[in-house]
Amino acid sequence: MAINKAEKFSPKVVERFKEKSYTAKMASQAYTWDGVKTVNVYSVDTAPLYDYNRNATTTSRFGPLTDLTDHLQIMPVEQDKSFRFAVDAGDNSEQMGIKAANSTLTRQMDEVVYPYLDKYNFAKWIKEAGQRIALSAALNANNALEAIQDATEKLDEEACPDNGRTLYVTTEFMKMLKRNPLFVYTDKLANEALVKGNFGELDGANIVEVPKKYFPAGVHALFFYKDACLAPMKLQNYSIHTDTDQVDGAIITGRILHDAFVLDGKAKAVVPILASNATKTANPTVAANGQIGFTGMTVFYTYDGTDPRSSGTAIETSSNVAAPNAGTLVTAVGYNASNTVAWSETVQVQA
Repeated sequence: MAINKAEKFSPKVVERFKEKSYTAKMASQAYTWDGVKTVNVYSVDTAPLYDYNRNATTTSRFGPLTDLTDHLQIMPVEQDKSFRFAVDAGDNSEQMGIKAANSTLTRQMDEVVYPYLDKYNFAKWIKEAGQRIALSAALNANNALEAIQDATEKLDEEACPDNGRTLYVTTEFMKMLKRNPLFVYTDKLANEALVKGNFGELDGANIVEVPKKYFPAGVHALFFYKDACLAPMKLQNYSIHTDTDQVDGAIITGRILHDAFVLDGKAKAVVPILASNATKTANPTVAANGQIGFTGMTVFYTYDGTDPRSSGTAIETSSNVAAPNAGTLVTAVGYNASNTVAWSETVQVQA
């Protein structure tokens, strides 16, 4: 029968993931997907302020009475990945043990699984970001620092707490920052922190340097508040089977069930910094009693006021659609050609 070493290996894998991954320790752990495939998060809206009317006699002095509304974000874990390979006992003995099962599994995790998870998380967080900054010119020492200052301002305007901010930058972006004499950095955290790539601190945010290939094309950096980004890992199973009739040796298998999300209510605390030559889509336009102009972009839109980036009622299109009845609220967001970066802001218009 097969010998499953997952129980012994898994705790080490989980801990190693936190050390080897760029994103594992930065995502929020506020929600759990244990035992369920989908988590629904309700965000409660607020009520408007009115002038208190001391002279009102037939109506409330406090203003109109309306129900306090809410909206629902549906987050299903849909990424189900696996791998399987064999280490033949003969090959292993004739190659001086270089393919020992434990070492090959470790290499598979370090070189395949962890990079895949980081790239996926970054792509989803960037795609679902609530704000973004685009450089007006090619990346240089001056606009790199200015972009970070602009991103900091955006988080400050959203009353985002100082503690818990992280700035991921590409190696190219970091190189430009170092060339700016106004940028004072420290390598203290790099010597003490467990988080891979932690480079220092700027404006209260941890700076984490990542390879350029980990980001979608046209993205230089990602500034975000920890509680805004999720990276649920429902399942991590890694097994070494050493007694099967398929191979004389070991069969190594692995499976991960995961996904990544940005919380709607905190999406504006996620700010990617884009290159000046990143493909830009025009904002969706709506003409009363006419058409909704979506041509030339991939668009998700809703008619019920929910966020099209994550709503279960979102409709996808890449062409113009007939406008709904006058007064209908249309919420739409357009994506660039690679379908990874939401370049146009979400717009809400009355058709």
